[in-house]
Amino acid sequence: MQFCTVKNLDLDSVLFYGLLLVFAIVYLYMFPQGWLISDEYTYVNQAIAMSEGKTYLSYPDPITNELIPYNFTRYSLGNSFWLSIWVRVFGVSSIYLGSLFALLSGSWLLYRSIKESGYFVPALGLIFIYPSLAFFSSSTMSSVPSFLISGMFIYGMFTFAERKWKWFGLCLLASLSFWVRETNIVLLGGICLVHFIQDRRWFGYYLFGAAVGMGPRFLSSYYYYDDPFFYLLAESFSLSYLSGNIAIYSILTLICMPFGLLFLSIYKGRYRWPIMLSSCMFIALYLCYSFNASIYSGFNKGTILMGRFLIPLLPFFVLSVAWFFRNLRINKSLIVLWFIFVAFALGGMKYKVNQEAVLHQGISEYAYTAHENDHVFFDLSRRTNILRYLNPMHGDFAFQSDVTRLLDKEYMEKALAQNRTLYIMQTINTANQKKSKLTGGVQDIIDQASSMYSISIDEEIKIKPGLKFQILKIRESDD
Repeated sequence: MQFCTVKNLDLDSVLFYGLLLVFAIVYLYMFPQGWLISDEYTYVNQAIAMSEGKTYLSYPDPITNELIPYNFTRYSLGNSFWLSIWVRVFGVSSIYLGSLFALLSGSWLLYRSIKESGYFVPALGLIFIYPSLAFFSSSTMSSVPSFLISGMFIYGMFTFAERKWKWFGLCLLASLSFWVRETNIVLLGGICLVHFIQDRRWFGYYLFGAAVGMGPRFLSSYYYYDDPFFYLLAESFSLSYLSGNIAIYSILTLICMPFGLLFLSIYKGRYRWPIMLSSCMFIALYLCYSFNASIYSGFNKGTILMGRFLIPLLPFFVLSVAWFFRNLRINKSLIVLWFIFVAFALGGMKYKVNQEAVLHQGISEYAYTAHENDHVFFDLSRRTNILRYLNPMHGDFAFQSDVTRLLDKEYMEKALAQNRTLYIMQTINTANQKKSKLTGGVQDIIDQASSMYSISIDEEIKIKPGLKFQILKIRESDD
């Protein structure tokens, strides 16, 4: 195995490294400063707790003085462990360096695999124009380290000699990917399984590698959840969801990954059947998945959000394209133009993502700055998207309580005795019926509390059409 030096890099390699540099510069210039979707709340809070040697994060109730754990979803812990390393080394505000590292490293490993196989290096540009990757690379979601694991897996398959310890390592990686996101096992574990069925050698090494890779999941689940076999099925799988998902996944696998299904199906390079069959099983799995983001976020954004599920598949798609064009001789000027196009496209997509992040950050920083010494009530249950706009990475309130406490009369009497004026913060969504029901639940609580206390609007901030951030004052009723 030989590594390229600066002197012997060909044009394709120089352009690829240039693209990595562009991505890194753009990423650091528009460095993420808050989560884009609410699930990041769980991953980041758990990562912070792990970095501090705790099992979960809690906050002190300002009235009862009890420590209350932040509400979080008990996801698989691999992603939070990954994030905790970056929190521990660089601090919470730099947690997104982990995502940058995963994208750069995963892309480089894929480059080495394609280069050493003699495949078409410019195909790597497709990584950076996949819209969901542009969006989620600025997040702390599990799809980002999953991309790195896929890159490591391909590197192991294509650059190491065919022997028993190679498949021990690949089975270990496949099982480890299950710790990060459970469905990864269908793609990577499926490749190992199909290859074993074809090869029929080294069964003990396959099994041993898979068992070792499962160790971190069992141990972490036992320590943090008191159950080594803990498993959360946040959504469900059924053929009944196929009709609602097929349009979105067709767009993702035919347009966002240009002709992705075609390239994967005609791939005839090394490990053809393991890659092709496992990729098809992986896509079929999500076709039957109950989660459909378009219901909450509209078709366009919903497609981007659902595209994160296929990010672990992206390296295999790029590999199949690189194989298909392996013997193609293209004018060097066209290759340069392709890389320039990709550079501008990724810059444009990252700018678009950054604009939404800046919007979240601006509201969050304003709320914390204006009310850092106040007692604030808001939805701490994660039912609504208020946590995008009250991100603890941007500040802290002196006192905070869950909005449901508004209906606890004894609690409120003590709170008003400590502070003559209390505050409520909420988002109001009228553009989407599903989200409107969630934010409407908070409004119902406020409406009930209005019969006991004087509640008035202090400030309203329009976020976008149909969505506003509202701050309300609470005082004792004059009656």
